[in-house]
Amino acid sequence: SDIAPRGSGARLALPNLTRVVLSGSTLCPDSLRALASGFGRRGVLPRLALHLDSCVIGPAGAAALAEALTGSLSACVDGLYLQSNPLGPSGLVSLARAAARPAASGLRVLRLRARRSDGEEAMAALAMLEEARPGLMGSMRLIGLHPDPVAVARRRAVDHRRASFSLWAAANKPARP
Repeated sequence: SDIAPRGSGARLALPNLTRVVLSGSTLCPDSLRALASGFGRRGVLPRLALHLDSCVIGPAGAAALAEALTGSLSACVDGLYLQSNPLGPSGLVSLARAAARPAASGLRVLRLRARRSDGEEAMAALAMLEEARPGLMGSMRLIGLHPDPVAVARRRAVDHRRASFSLWAAANKPARP
């Protein structure tokens, strides 16, 4: 049998399980550690998506998940969905740094929600993650970071001036004898 009684030493085999949805549950950091420990046993579960959106996961829970991403969860989780959780700046930083590590390379999808009010350190960590693992979080719009239109216009103007100057400099470059 694939399902064994508790304490029997037998393993639970669920080869067709592809998604675990705990959305809307309240999960404390200890619950998240236990979940990660159970899922992380090699051979127990196939690669799966773990939906933990709206689970009231705060900074301490995010730190527990971050630790698990490079440890026990790295063996089985390829998608982690954390939208609508109050992860906080430190939680976002922990998750971004963990997801950028080579030990978390099995993670293919990370969905979370961030706000500019989470602070510069969190935004820098998310930008670093996007640079290290492009597309892991989807577009920045998906995580709630909409580009500032004024900053985008200013950046485009600077890029245009640089391109124009480069063309001008190339056209007016003196010939070498």
